[in-house]
Amino acid sequence: MANRPLFDLLPRNMEFYNFTSVQLTDRQTRVIGMGLKFRPTLKPPPEAQFAEQIKEFCRSVRLYYKFAGQPQVGTFNRRLYVRSDWNPPRENPDLEDKLHDLSKELKLNISNNKPHWKNNLSRQERTELGELKSNESVRVVATHKNLGPALMTTEWIKTETLKHLL
Repeated sequence: MANRPLFDLLPRNMEFYNFTSVQLTDRQTRVIGMGLKFRPTLKPPPEAQFAEQIKEFCRSVRLYYKFAGQPQVGTFNRRLYVRSDWNPPRENPDLEDKLHDLSKELKLNISNNKPHWKNNLSRQERTELGELKSNESVRVVATHKNLGPALMTTEWIKTETLKHLL
């Protein structure tokens, strides 16, 4: 991979099809041309969200410990599962000590080593992609045989879908 030129690593087919009357900027054209599998990086979650995830993890470990010896119910349907906010009692002091130490260590590690999130879109590209996403009159759809994305009007998509359904 070190011998390959940088050009080989970049996406080659940056084309898309615009079947609307919407005039796109160069940045919007470039971002849509990256394809439907391109995924912009997300914003880093706040530290409070990490703390909430640690709390949920500890709750799930307590639940697992509480119901570890119970037999499986054969009629359980995971699609009908409704999550409750019930917190199991803290029965095992050894488990609680380990969960406390783990959560303290994770919180310390997160506060000392803040994750580095590298954006793969510029701020302008991100805002223009958001503008295109908020436009209710157009949609970006996949084309047949992976020829690149297409920008279509919402009305055309609705009429064609209804034709196929009827």
